[in-house]
Amino acid sequence: MNYIFDMEDEDYDLDDKIHNGSLENHNQFLSPKESSFYASNQIVEKYFLDLISDEKLPHAFIFSGPQGIGKATFAYRLVRFLFKYGKTIDPTNSLFGESSPTVLPENMDMSSEETIFRKIISGGHPDFLILEPAEGKKGLDVAQIRKITPFLRKTASEDGGWRIVLVDDADSMNRNAQNALLKILEEPPRKTLLLLISHNSGSFLPTIISRCRMVHFEPPNFEVFDALLHQYDPSTDRSVTRILYDFSSGSIGKSLQFISADGLELLTEIKTILKKYPNPDFEYIHLFCERFSGKENETWNAFCTIIVWIFHSICLHKARGDDFPEVMTDINNLNTLWSLEELLEICELLEVKLRRAEYANLDNRQCALEIFMILFQSSKQ
Repeated sequence: MNYIFDMEDEDYDLDDKIHNGSLENHNQFLSPKESSFYASNQIVEKYFLDLISDEKLPHAFIFSGPQGIGKATFAYRLVRFLFKYGKTIDPTNSLFGESSPTVLPENMDMSSEETIFRKIISGGHPDFLILEPAEGKKGLDVAQIRKITPFLRKTASEDGGWRIVLVDDADSMNRNAQNALLKILEEPPRKTLLLLISHNSGSFLPTIISRCRMVHFEPPNFEVFDALLHQYDPSTDRSVTRILYDFSSGSIGKSLQFISADGLELLTEIKTILKKYPNPDFEYIHLFCERFSGKENETWNAFCTIIVWIFHSICLHKARGDDFPEVMTDINNLNTLWSLEELLEICELLEVKLRRAEYANLDNRQCALEIFMILFQSSKQ
């Protein structure tokens, strides 16, 4: 297996990007296929530019890293670039019987007005196949993966051009689907590329990992994260950005989901409850939990994420012996209520409770009440 380990962020001139127009008029975040901007890691882009220039691009990659940090955005950026600049010139069609080397740009920037860009967005590029879990399903099935082999064995629509398949949420493939993928990985046709977007590469079969080049994507640093978030909402306070950065571990995607679920307000209310422990206000807790009535509730998902994150963070900082993150200084009373062993047990209890609630389709409101009761009982021991 070829693996690129944890690339560090280099200095990145975001002001230059903004002035050059890459971030102009971005008052909302676009989907990965629509986005013309990638600001996370220049080393990754330079690595691929060198591979393309040297004509040493492997046939398959796994893009690994946390969800929402730009893996798919970069994948589409690479796809567009290859379709524009990756064509091989046939020497027999050359005036002098030899091909001149293609001079590549210094980066993969491309205007959203270009024909290739528009074709990718519309799904109309004949040499590009996108696979992702069907709506209502949790993973990719074997029938979807079996489309890859016949697609890649077709002739590209342009002489010397690429055939490319992008598999999003690739780690959601079951074993049968992964075995179907192995067939094309073992004998890939020339000028084909398979990109697997993974949030948990440990779910792949070892035989798949051994046949792919793995590229690990790191979250952006705080400065890049802050600049990107301000393109979404220029009025965002820097202290709020810090909260979102700590909560999401630098994931823009996760942060935007958090904002849309009123996560900031929810976090404030949860902390209001927790800072009164070991003598919580149960009248307030009952009113708070009423919002979770009903089975489909985006706010409930945010609550589950927040409560687990809070106690995992407390465990981590207690184990390290360092200061609480700024976002949780107003609930540092929790650090004194339990030992590290007790906190670890609480984390496990919370995760078990939330998993059972999901699988058994239990009432969200009752589950939230039971969580606060678990914390109350354990703080009284």
